[in-house]
Amino acid sequence: MGQLSRQRLILLKHQFPCQREFQKLLKRIGRLGDLVQVTYRACSAGAAGRSDAERRDVLLEILPHPFSLFCSLPGNEISDLSWNVIRFSCDELTVAGERNGTQLLILISLKGRPTCNELTVVGTHGTAHVDLFHGFYIIES
Repeated sequence: MGQLSRQRLILLKHQFPCQREFQKLLKRIGRLGDLVQVTYRACSAGAAGRSDAERRDVLLEILPHPFSLFCSLPGNEISDLSWNVIRFSCDELTVAGERNGTQLLILISLKGRPTCNELTVVGTHGTAHVDLFHGFYIIES
């Protein structure tokens, strides 16, 4: 049997920046003023009963999601940003960075409850909360 060769380009695409409510927020993000802080927080029950190494793997599997969201925000290119790992255990991962005066925080917990997956964007004129599990957002001015 002959070998079939095909040229393919595979791109990794994260779903959160494509969510309808996040896209709506991007259209209204100017209402927040200058961005001061962006925090991604996830509490997951997806590692219950797993070994320490497996729980660390789950934390690392979640980690690309906030980066995809941060990259989608205006003025927050993160390619040359340095990150500081504040905490990395088998149940918690906290990472912080800063770009153009905006503090970027990633908080991932396998122990925290209730489970959540959310983004909070704080600006000089308001704050937006995006619930990535339930697909809604609010802006507080």
